Amino acid sequence: MNRKPRILLTILTCSTLLLSSCFTSKMTVLVEKDGSGTIALEFNMNKEQMIEFGKVSGDLPSDDELKSSTMFYEKDLVVLAESFGEGVTFESFSLLPDEDDSIGYNAVYKFTDISKVRIKNFLTIPDLDAGDIKNQGITFASSQTAEGRVVKIFPQLFQKDAPQTGMQENIEEQINQLHPMLAPFTRNMNISVRVEFAEPVIETNASFPGDHSITLLELNLDDEEISVQDLTTILLFMDKSTIISPDDVTSAGMNLETKDKLTVVY
Repeated sequence: MNRKPRILLTILTCSTLLLSSCFTSKMTVLVEKDGSGTIALEFNMNKEQMIEFGKVSGDLPSDDELKSSTMFYEKDLVVLAESFGEGVTFESFSLLPDEDDSIGYNAVYKFTDISKVRIKNFLTIPDLDAGDIKNQGITFASSQTAEGRVVKIFPQLFQKDAPQTGMQENIEEQINQLHPMLAPFTRNMNISVRVEFAEPVIETNASFPGDHSITLLELNLDDEEISVQDLTTILLFMDKSTIISPDDVTSAGMNLETKDKLTVVY
């Protein structure tokens, strides 16, 4: 795909879905003691802010677009199982009730061997295609030792060989024009990708460890309004076709794992 349409598509997709509302996208990989586990997805958007954004943009959402039951379909989430790797199966799907203040869903997948899991799309939006990405994705390896189970994680989160075409300047100019409209709606945007473990973590080189987990990516804007530069950086990162340095992304307010290889013993 030509890079300009691709980046513009990302801006439109992220602007309407991510930036138009209180937005939550969470992916949690839980690894059991034997290396099996689950992948849990959580996604929701605030209805009221979707309506307010529609008033500003002149594109009010229809009644159907304010219902979880007409925005998200189980069949779309079932298909995602194959993209997560060999042996990953669809387990469950539930919608937020249409009468709630938000629309969204929860979905769970099961795997028997973490070593066969691969995550290509960090966002839990079924329609946002990860595309043909050579260097991006999260892969795993696992083994049992006397000290405990060892899980190696390879979070290749950055495109390393995309052609440099000078697109960023043009995209930033477009985002600059949209910024007054979009900035208020970036508040309460939360994105996270975590790996959790059934037992306490004994040892790890991860940058953001917890007692039972490590964080690979976390963006939590809460009440903040994002700058044009940071918004540009984050959208280009999500586009997955542009070289964005780890320093740029972390300075844009993301906790992002920048190491190419992580080891966790639990």
